[in-house]
Amino acid sequence: MFDAKQTITIHLRTPEGVKPVRVRFPSDDEWIERQKKRKVIVKQLGRGVSETTIPDSAETDAALLAKIREPEENAPEVDAF
Repeated sequence: MFDAKQTITIHLRTPEGVKPVRVRFPSDDEWIERQKKRKVIVKQLGRGVSETTIPDSAETDAALLAKIREPEENAPEVDAF
């Protein structure tokens, strides 16, 4: 069964290697705030084919990560990219 209070370890790929980061599951309000700030562009290419892009989403994703990240000692630093 899914437990929203349980911490999750995600592995971020960086030029220095993989960094494990512990986070909690975002609340509904945090998800809504993130989605409102993201711009999604869907381009119709024809014949039922489309292309979806999300420009400049790094800052929005970094803001959410900063909110849901669990405080821990010796945690690796993470930037927006």
